[in-house]
Amino acid sequence: MGGILGIGLKDAEKGVGIEKVLPGSPAEKAGLKKGDVLLAMNGLSMTDQSEEAQKKLKKTWGSFKPGSEVTYAVDRSGKKMKTKVTLGTMPEELVASYVGRHMLEHATTAVAKK
Repeated sequence: MGGILGIGLKDAEKGVGIEKVLPGSPAEKAGLKKGDVLLAMNGLSMTDQSEEAQKKLKKTWGSFKPGSEVTYAVDRSGKKMKTKVTLGTMPEELVASYVGRHMLEHATTAVAKK
């Protein structure tokens, strides 16, 4: 599973808006705040809606693992800034909500038996 940032997103006029920052998340530790707008990730525009730009963005994001450092260009109330975030691991309870508690327990038991 890839690294997580720990934010809730929403569409923004220019970029990707942060609707929520999870407490204790990599985003919070890096200083990202609700209302910030992400403009770029490692130099790749998050405002360019062309198919090619979106493919590059998705491919890049999909390659990040926990511990990866990502630099974001951010707009905070009209002020542009950059921030570096070290991505974390997805909390077990969140993984469980995606794959189901039963499957998580089954996978944990299977690994423990090896």
